Amino acid sequence: MKNLAQALQELREEKPGLWANIRAKKAKGEKPAHKNSNAHKDAVKAGKKINKMSERIRVLSPEKQKANDAAFDRRMATLKDLERGIKLHKAGKISDEELHNLKLKAGTISADSKFTKKEIKGK
Repeated sequence: MKNLAQALQELREEKPGLWANIRAKKAKGEKPAHKNSNAHKDAVKAGKKINKMSERIRVLSPEKQKANDAAFDRRMATLKDLERGIKLHKAGKISDEELHNLKLKAGTISADSKFTKKEIKGK
């Protein structure tokens, strides 16, 4: 496996690329490519691609990342409680009402849903 330094060195040895050429031309004081040229179209296309990628990648501050992680952990704990509750309900150890409350807490059913006891009539 290549180490990071070798990978970076290989990247540096490659061709400088479109943006390096544009910056070099600007540094020399030459006019930019006209709007209908392939070079201009390629530059615009590359810029849009970079902007699109940067919109997708949002780096959160450490504080926000910790808050998101804590919220995720709470959500996972709630879902595990629901999973345990379903198993206990199947085993007959908790009532329908308790299972309903677990589902409400986990958010798998809406708060508008009301628990109704179903009476089973014997034959």
